[in-house]
Amino acid sequence: TLTDKEFGILSDFIMQNSGIFMPESKKNLLESRIRRRLRALGFEGFSEYIDYVFEGEDGQMEAVNLIDAVTTNKTDFFRENDHFVFMRETAIPEILKAGADSIKIWSAACSSGEEPYSIIITVMEALNLYNKIFQDFFVLGTDISTAMLRKAEKAVYPIEFVSGIQPYLLKKYFLKSKDENRRLVKVDARVRERLVLKRLNLMDENYDIGDRFHIIFCRNVLIYFSEEDQLKIMGRLLKFIEPYGYVFLGHSEVTHAGKFNIKRVTPAVYR
Repeated sequence: TLTDKEFGILSDFIMQNSGIFMPESKKNLLESRIRRRLRALGFEGFSEYIDYVFEGEDGQMEAVNLIDAVTTNKTDFFRENDHFVFMRETAIPEILKAGADSIKIWSAACSSGEEPYSIIITVMEALNLYNKIFQDFFVLGTDISTAMLRKAEKAVYPIEFVSGIQPYLLKKYFLKSKDENRRLVKVDARVRERLVLKRLNLMDENYDIGDRFHIIFCRNVLIYFSEEDQLKIMGRLLKFIEPYGYVFLGHSEVTHAGKFNIKRVTPAVYR
C-alpha cells in the first residue's frame, strides 16, 4: 500500500506540476490510479515507482503519465447546455455584429473532446443562420492529459455518449459505426477539421498558443486550484481574449471578476 511518506512525495509533486490539490482524503484514490501505472511498468511497489519518476531515464515522460492518471476528466456533449444556447443566440451574433472576419475559440481543459466538438457544432449552426462561412474559424482544444487529447483527436465515442444530443444534430454531425455491434459514433470530418489540439498545463507561467480568441471556455477546472492559483490562471487566460470577448466558466466557480476588467452578462459568462 501507499505509505503516508510516499503519498506526501507524490501529492506535492502533483500539486507543483499541475496545481491539483490532493488532500489526505484522496490517498486511496491516488493509490488506485497509480497502481495501474505500477502494473503497466512491471513494478512491485510504490517506492520503486517513485524512484523511477524522480531518478529514472524516462522519469520526465512518466511524470506526464502520472498527471494523466490523477486528472479528473468528467465531461459530456453540450454539458451545461444554457451556455451553448447563449453562445448561439447572443455571443456569436454579437461577434458578427462587431464585424469579425474570423471566429476563434479556446476550449481550455478540453478533456476527451466533447466540449470543443459541441462548440464547433454550435458555431456552425449559428453561422448557417447568418449565411456566413469563415475559412479562419477554429477551436483550440488544450488539456494537460495527453491520453485525453488522443481520445479527442480520434473523435470516436460510445453511442450512449451522444444520447442527449438533438436527433437532427446527431444525424448531421455524427457518423454511426457500420458494425452495429460496436455501438460507436464518430464526429464528422467537417467538425473535426475545425479543432486544433495542443497539450497545455494551466499552471505554466506562459501559454504558447499565440492567438487572441473571441470566446474562451474554461469550465469546471478552476475549482481544483487554490484561490491564489485561480487568480493567476484567470490573469493568464484574459491575456488571450479579444476586446469584448466572452469567457465561459463553470457554474460553481468563483471568478474574482472584481480583480479583472470583466463583467457578468449571464450565469457563469463574463465579457
